[in-house]
Amino acid sequence: MWSVFDAKWEKAYALAAAYYEENGNLNIPRSYVTATGERLGQWVASQQWVYPKGKLTDEQVERLNRIGMYWGNRNDRQWNEGYQEAKRYFDAHGDLNVPAEYVSPGGYNLGNWVKRQRYTRHNPEKSCAVLTEERIAKLDEIGMRWEKNNLKPPSKQAVQAERVTAKAG
Repeated sequence: MWSVFDAKWEKAYALAAAYYEENGNLNIPRSYVTATGERLGQWVASQQWVYPKGKLTDEQVERLNRIGMYWGNRNDRQWNEGYQEAKRYFDAHGDLNVPAEYVSPGGYNLGNWVKRQRYTRHNPEKSCAVLTEERIAKLDEIGMRWEKNNLKPPSKQAVQAERVTAKAG
């Protein structure tokens, strides 16, 4: 049975799919409005809200997954995006000695992100960000040095040797 709700969902989905094609993701601010006045950011947020309540069909979930829908917390998504950029930097440079003003080729302000991670670790009571033990371990694995004045970061080989030693220990 066809309904107005289905037609509205399909229209919004088509807009989301077009956004994904153009941007490669659905990291849409809640306030985002298309050129034609459609509140796409609000629609994406509402899909994320109704999903855990079981209000989307399996087909809708599958289709949203295909265009990069992220079902988790926005803060987790943003942290993971920063981590992926940090990992790419580590893979390319062998360290995480990222200059504070460094912006990745994709436009991500990685220098600022790394600085925020250090600040959050040293000042958890002053930061609104959360740096879990799991996140700290992930950053340690790619050579994060928590002290700013540690000018000689370990090489990629040294970090790998630390991992082997830690696993063997």
